[in-house]
Amino acid sequence: IERVELFEAPEPRLELRRRAAQVAEHHIGEPEIAFSVLLDALQESWRDKTLATDLEDLAEKTNQWSLLIESYGAILKDIQGTSEAIVLHNTFGRWYYLKVTPPEYNRSWQHFQDVLRFDANNLDAYEGLAEIYSRLSQNDPNQFGELVKIQTRRAELLSSEDPEQRELKVKLYNQVGHIWEERLPHSDPGLENAIISYRKAVELDDLHLDSIDQLSRIFESQSRWLEQVEVLELRAAALSDPDAAIATRFLIGQRWENQLSDFEKAVDAYTRVIAAEETHAD
Repeated sequence: IERVELFEAPEPRLELRRRAAQVAEHHIGEPEIAFSVLLDALQESWRDKTLATDLEDLAEKTNQWSLLIESYGAILKDIQGTSEAIVLHNTFGRWYYLKVTPPEYNRSWQHFQDVLRFDANNLDAYEGLAEIYSRLSQNDPNQFGELVKIQTRRAELLSSEDPEQRELKVKLYNQVGHIWEERLPHSDPGLENAIISYRKAVELDDLHLDSIDQLSRIFESQSRWLEQVEVLELRAAALSDPDAAIATRFLIGQRWENQLSDFEKAVDAYTRVIAAEETHAD
């Protein structure tokens, strides 16, 4: 460590501290000393990703998250309003609810809000806020309203063109539908908002059976037979089990016959059931 002062450039100084930290942690079993040694390098080398990772690992092992946050906080004051500040605010937001004991949700929330003031469409910040309100809503049902707003905004911001984002978009709309239906059913208009969210999920993925089934159940409960038939058609097409698909098509025939009194379409539906049964038998 004394040799650090012999170098003016930050790179060799950091490398010496890194070696000293490895000795402290792995050879003499003192992770606290290793953490302290690397923390001394933070002010001049905080952009080094390996240093950041090592400090996080050591903070986890030594439970010194508060000290790590304090040290990064001094850096954050000097870079406010920059893209690097956004990254640090998001990092602080996650640390305050994931690492600090007990979680400091208010501070976490504030850091994510600081991000959104600079970048109103920042997906990392919305993801962090969603996690906060998801946790808070477990003990306070009043938080579900905020959770719905955040998850809906996340879904809106995600790209439909990127396969991974599209998959998450479907998942979020489905989750929002469940929250509206199960947690906010008496809000105005809770159930209709659930339908809107499930529909958006199905529009993005017409094989998403959970959203399809939720729509079918809601429409049946409200005697909205034509709308139920529309989603039952999607269900039949999405099912991989031939027997389940046949049963769904038979239900479609019953709806046309008994609820909608359209016997021509009922016959057509039953005809497709017979054709499907013959194909399945073969």
